Amino acid sequence: MRKGINLIPLDIQREWTFRRLKRAMAAAGAVYLAALAFIYLSQARELRGLRAEVEQRSAELAALSAGSAEYRTLTARLAEIGRTDAEVASRLASVTALAGGRISWSRVLKRLSNDIPDTVWLRALTTSDGDAPGEKKIRFTGSALTGTAVADFIFTLENSGYMRGVNLSYSQRRDFRSRTVYDFEVYATLDRTGDAANEW
Repeated sequence: MRKGINLIPLDIQREWTFRRLKRAMAAAGAVYLAALAFIYLSQARELRGLRAEVEQRSAELAALSAGSAEYRTLTARLAEIGRTDAEVASRLASVTALAGGRISWSRVLKRLSNDIPDTVWLRALTTSDGDAPGEKKIRFTGSALTGTAVADFIFTLENSGYMRGVNLSYSQRRDFRSRTVYDFEVYATLDRTGDAANEW
């Protein structure tokens, strides 16, 4: 079988071949560009998703940091409040201890001046510490116009609500300016749990 003779000049054949190659290359380039565009778009979409996730994580981290800062602030405030509370409690305990050991003698003497019978007058009143902590013993020395007035004075102290353990140490009759008086000495303990304790 004989092959046909190609009568197309060689230059034209080369040109056609070049054109085919050019079209093939253009098609391959278009496919390549399309592939690149697809890859770029997919990567851009994935990058946007990653950025959104990073922004979300950053927001969560900022919220956690703010919460942590607020927690630290609250913890510091609570610690400060605790220290202040402890200091106030300590001061209150000190004041309570001081107040518990202090006696308002002005009130005691005021009550005493109201309770003493008219026919009794005191010459001296001395105090000393008792056997128990904070206990005060009181020594009264005075005179009365009658023996009954001395008994009334003792009865008044015993029922005053702020004295206990009232004891007559001695009572002695003597003459004073043509009159008879009764000198006496009485011991008692100041009762801080009696009726008048809330006034001290």
